[in-house]
Amino acid sequence: MRQYAKPGNWHLLLTSFVLFVLFATSCSSPSESKFDPKIIDKDSLLTPSLQRTFCNIDYPAGLIPVMVLENNIDEPIKTSARADDVFDEVSDKLDADNFEDFGLLVYITKEPRLMQLRLGDHYSTFGNLCGITSGQDYLQLQLQFSEDNKDAALAEMLNRACQNVVERNNLSWWQRGQLSSVALAINNVIDWFGSPSKNFYGTLVAKPVYMCISYGNKYLGSWIWGIALVFVLIFCIRWITTRILKIIIPSIKTRNFLTWFFNIIISGLYSFSAAGCAMYFSSGRLEDLYAIKAYGIPNVESFITDPSMFVHVNNFWIAGLFIFLIMLSICINTLCSDMVLFSTFPIDKQMAQWNSLDKTQQGVILGLNQATEIKPGQTPYQAVADKKIEKLGDVMGTYLTGLSIGAVFFFPKAVLWTGIVYSIAKIIPKYKRIKILLKARFSKNETGAGLLGGMVVLVLIVTVISMGVDWFIDPFDRKVETVVEQPLAPVYKKVKVTAKTANLRTGPGTEYDFATNNNEKWQVDKGTELDVIGEENGWYQVRIGDNPQEVYVKQSLCKDDINVGLYGSLPFGKSQYKGTMDGFPIELTITKAKKTGNLSGTYKNVKFKTVMKLWGETSAEQMGNITLHGTDNKKDWHFSLTGQKEHITGIAADDDNLDLPIELYPK
Repeated sequence: MRQYAKPGNWHLLLTSFVLFVLFATSCSSPSESKFDPKIIDKDSLLTPSLQRTFCNIDYPAGLIPVMVLENNIDEPIKTSARADDVFDEVSDKLDADNFEDFGLLVYITKEPRLMQLRLGDHYSTFGNLCGITSGQDYLQLQLQFSEDNKDAALAEMLNRACQNVVERNNLSWWQRGQLSSVALAINNVIDWFGSPSKNFYGTLVAKPVYMCISYGNKYLGSWIWGIALVFVLIFCIRWITTRILKIIIPSIKTRNFLTWFFNIIISGLYSFSAAGCAMYFSSGRLEDLYAIKAYGIPNVESFITDPSMFVHVNNFWIAGLFIFLIMLSICINTLCSDMVLFSTFPIDKQMAQWNSLDKTQQGVILGLNQATEIKPGQTPYQAVADKKIEKLGDVMGTYLTGLSIGAVFFFPKAVLWTGIVYSIAKIIPKYKRIKILLKARFSKNETGAGLLGGMVVLVLIVTVISMGVDWFIDPFDRKVETVVEQPLAPVYKKVKVTAKTANLRTGPGTEYDFATNNNEKWQVDKGTELDVIGEENGWYQVRIGDNPQEVYVKQSLCKDDINVGLYGSLPFGKSQYKGTMDGFPIELTITKAKKTGNLSGTYKNVKFKTVMKLWGETSAEQMGNITLHGTDNKKDWHFSLTGQKEHITGIAADDDNLDLPIELYPK
């Protein structure tokens, strides 16, 4: 049986060298000089408080801070693009060196009322990954700014950006190189394809993509279905284009060429646009919301922040599926080409087909596929198939290795889902050709099913290797088992006053003075809810509402409204449980403080050995049920638990609105 040519190894060495050079040349740090903040107020919008806030920030060395204020943006659709243009304008005009790399731009506009942040290339990728210029926190700061809390929003945004810059500079050289080269290129390309604009591309490509995703989310319940609609749109346009060309162009050769040409353009434009739109929807930035809404796209607010941010360890399988399907679709596209299919036919059929072509066509086929040498015993189709599969090996060894790095670290989950849907959409239409390959198992000269199965196995192996390499070359050290320490927010036991009037005192007893509020004797009426922060000698130490003053009230004058349900059944101290969360074995420790009744805990995933600190709460409205909160790998978790101490059930929810069932028993 003839063996296909093995792909060369030179491309692996070349790729490794190029990646090393990229990393090494991208790892430079900014200078140690301090740069004074600079303000460009084009329309006299600067207030003294904003100026003080901007100038009083302790900016790290090497960062070049500039604030630009403008009255309005001409076209809402250019809201986010305008901030990018301003950054480029400042970079061209500013005397400070390397603003393009190390600049920080705050761009403030009156209409729309926005405060946009842009970072130079050296910091932008890391900042985007950490939510400095994107995500829910950035969205909330934008909303806070638009609601006239400008000074606090600006100070918080700048402090977070400065802290992020320091963290970025403290990375090792290879981590900085990884973030500067690979991720920057990926972000720039996909952001460009996702940007709305009023031109042919924006009107006939970007707008339909946004509308498909919007309506898919509204009527089908998920933006993923919207992405799927985009690819249905692609196939519809391709089908219509094919039918039109068939009518207006009689020449088969010309028509086939134009069909091939238009299909590539249509697929490329729409698929890249879908990935770009997914990137926009992943960012959750308010300026992107303005830009998309300028098209008149409905329902944007409900899903622009729905896709999660960048890939975390518990979404690792999505990255793996993305890589596998992308590679598989490329392999199947090669294996299902006419040349490879012909090579699996019996030799007499191959030669009959080959001899039906004229000399010019034969020369073009061999020349385009670089099959200049046909070995003894080979047919021309087998020689061409060898070259195609050899090139396929090169692609898998170079292009997709780099793609896997982006998939694991730098693609938002929305982009990964886009690639998954796109790959499936490319594979399904080739089912007839795949069927031909599978039937070729009876051929004397080649086993089609073996060829297809071997490629699937090869794709799987390369995927596993790529994921394994990326796991060890991790710029965020997510594979390291760590305990995420969370500051325990005060969670108070609540009681209600049952007496008609209750006096508050400065200490736990009648010998203490009456507490005062606004220089008057402090009393509370029946039904007033108090936060208990301590108990002593039959008295509660309490706080009332937002008043920070701590006072005392007699316990007999109050009623404990929450000491029921699960909370009431838990003893003081630690209670240890084991059970399952969506089938995974877990352990949970719940601690109920003896004096305050505060809740805290520890979660452990037994299989993956991840540990997370928790803090908890309950209230009268929860009827004694408890909620535990924690953060793992920058993702917030909420455990809603009910039942009794002998048997606890509940739901674990994360930022992706993923609900996982929980069942626990005493350990």
